[in-house]
Amino acid sequence: MSAFLTACGHLDDDPRELGLGGVPAAAASLAVCVEPGDGDGDGLLRIEVLALGRPAGTLLHHRRGEVITVSGRLLAVCETLPDGTRRERLGVVADAIASARTVGAAGHHRRAPTKGG
Repeated sequence: MSAFLTACGHLDDDPRELGLGGVPAAAASLAVCVEPGDGDGDGLLRIEVLALGRPAGTLLHHRRGEVITVSGRLLAVCETLPDGTRRERLGVVADAIASARTVGAAGHHRRAPTKGG
């Protein structure tokens, strides 16, 4: 079974480039506002974002604090901390990333000139 997610939030840190053998890849942490009492107590749910290919290039053009929307396959990220405790977080493998930086204003695009006026 697969689950898909679309989330809008701000980047916790600058995205980081990953070396995956010639495949463009980037990772970042996205802070999504949720109702008080959910998440980790501060009203934010942090989602790990993994982007491969074209979405990786898009993610790397953004900086900490910018608001982005990410769509993709949901996954559980499990890690063992140095003290031996396990931590689970949500993650998403991004199919698409959009922001004010990637979506131009409606009047920003020009039409190609037509022949004869």
